Amino acid sequence: SITFTAGGSGGSGSYEYQFWRQQGTGAWTAVSAYTTTNTWTWNTTGYTAGAYSIMVFVRNAGSLSAYEATKTISYTILADPPATGATLVPSLASPQTVGTSITFTGGATCGGSGCEYKFFRKQGTGAWTAITTYMTTNTWTWDTTSNAADSYTIMVQVRNIGSTASYETFKSMIYVLQ
Repeated sequence: SITFTAGGSGGSGSYEYQFWRQQGTGAWTAVSAYTTTNTWTWNTTGYTAGAYSIMVFVRNAGSLSAYEATKTISYTILADPPATGATLVPSLASPQTVGTSITFTGGATCGGSGCEYKFFRKQGTGAWTAITTYMTTNTWTWDTTSNAADSYTIMVQVRNIGSTASYETFKSMIYVLQ
């Protein structure tokens, strides 16, 4: 549920408010009658994800005008709230010797559709390398046999399944090979 609050100024100082909603470029729908209450709460359960516009008409209390002032804002409903709270846990504590296999496990809180994970690695101050594409598997095993003894940064990016965001949350850590 989202509560929208409107205000007015000038005039009598006592106002009436009427709220309207529009989905995309569809028709406007009055979602409240004129009232002196300057809030409207929208329970979005059952509404499709997408772009909406919310408009309020304001008029002096007792006025017969359709409105004397308006304000419109854009509002977007997401299919799932963005993923949050990424975690990244190695199977073996750093440091480890070259040739060891280490499994990294990512985690996060995602919406009802679940999470997708993408793992990256960077050696020293070098460039990031994407190790995986987005996948529903939350683990990546690093066979360090062909890697140099150095400091590496390991990162997992997480997003809701089906999200088009490059990522919604991430976690990185330094890992040392000896």
